[in-house]
Amino acid sequence: FVVADHSARTLKPGTQCREAAEPRHIEPGQACIAREAKQIEAGTLVIDSYEISDLAIRMRRDSANVTGIVRSSGTREGDPFETALRFTNVWVLEGGQWQRALFHDNACRIYRLPDRTAA
Repeated sequence: FVVADHSARTLKPGTQCREAAEPRHIEPGQACIAREAKQIEAGTLVIDSYEISDLAIRMRRDSANVTGIVRSSGTREGDPFETALRFTNVWVLEGGQWQRALFHDNACRIYRLPDRTAA
C-alpha cells in the first residue's frame, strides 16, 4: 500500500508529475489509500518504517515505467505488521504534464542471499 500525498511526483529532477484528473484506468488502490489515510488520522494505523528499494525508472519519449519494492512496518489496531510489496507505475506525458495511468502492487517475499565476502 501507499500512504502519501499523490498530488505530485518527480521522475527526474525538474519534471513534475501529477495524477490524471480523469484517469484512463480504474485504480482500486485509491480506495485503499483513502482508507489507510483515515486510519492514520485516527491513530489505528501507525507506520514505523517505509522505504523504497530496487527502484528502476525506464523513460521513453512520452511514457515512463517505474518499478520497485516498498517495505513497511508498523502497527494496525495494535497488531504489528511487516510487509514487502513489488509495485509498478506507468506514467504518460500528456499536455506537458506527467500523469499516472496505471498502478499495481502485490505482496512479495524478500530473499536474502548469503554474504560470500565474509571469510
